[in-house]
Amino acid sequence: IQPMDAPVVLWLQGGPGGSSLFGLFVEHGPYVVTSNLTLRAREFPWTTTLSMLYVDNPVGTGFSFTDEPQGYATNEDDVARDLYSALIQFFQLFPEYQKNDFYATGESYAGKYVPAIAHYIHNLNPRMEMKINLKGIALGDAYSDPESIIRGYAAFLFQIGLLDEEQRKYFQKQCDECIKYIQEEKWALAFEVLDKLLDGDLTSDPSYFQNVTGCSNYYNLLQCTEPEDQNYYGKFLSLPQVRQAIHVGNRTFNDGSEVEKYLRKDTVQSVKPWLTEIMNNYKGTSWELPYVELNISEINSFLFRRKALVSYVNCFRQKELLAMLEFVIEE
Repeated sequence: IQPMDAPVVLWLQGGPGGSSLFGLFVEHGPYVVTSNLTLRAREFPWTTTLSMLYVDNPVGTGFSFTDEPQGYATNEDDVARDLYSALIQFFQLFPEYQKNDFYATGESYAGKYVPAIAHYIHNLNPRMEMKINLKGIALGDAYSDPESIIRGYAAFLFQIGLLDEEQRKYFQKQCDECIKYIQEEKWALAFEVLDKLLDGDLTSDPSYFQNVTGCSNYYNLLQCTEPEDQNYYGKFLSLPQVRQAIHVGNRTFNDGSEVEKYLRKDTVQSVKPWLTEIMNNYKGTSWELPYVELNISEINSFLFRRKALVSYVNCFRQKELLAMLEFVIEE
């Protein structure tokens, strides 16, 4: 397929605060960074058939930056507004791609970003002179509806042997407390409970999950620690010749901690209504994958239960809260 005819696909990393350059160099971009900080071609990159757009999002992630506190996003409305502005500028600079089909995709915390930007485009397109040709979205291990995900944590970790019975009871108790705060819209308290229980991002001590499992990596429960090769790309981006080539000068490659600080309250809020509306009006690309049907209220709990296995999810047009999800099972 020729680039001028290929769909334009926006890729957003999770976090919050994860650079989309992780997706480019570690997951599905055209190049892989080796241990000696050189590049080799990826065997099956998404760029074979798609025009990929990797954006460090929200502002303050990776090489994106702001010099003012008010420049950081505090909710998904902020995320969508800033990202939409970036997309419009992209299509103004490269108008030859404006007519192409456009898909917003991402994983993990981008399970919020993707519905947010798609919903924003959906609402603005009818009254804007420059329209983005949105056709659908794709989500992997999507953190779209925290309440439904958090509810299943304890049972899942117990079932795969990472928690014993007493630990499961404590974990479930903390999850129930977090959900209670979510339902009461006490976002800061809900975040605090979750962070101490699982993430440990903004505390000085290890999380409960880290203490009882001995694992620092909860993104892939088959790997207790983060694989070494996932850190090569960060070192590669620090090379002077690379910085010069991508025009970032001496800008800091942000680790995302500042972005997460401003999005604390957003962390436990849901975008399920936006996701529902998008799924009612758009479709995803098929890429010849098998599919399953789920009630939309089950989507996120399904994704969490299969998190160690699900590597890709495609959201399709749905009717009466039925969703078609496509997934690839890792070997």
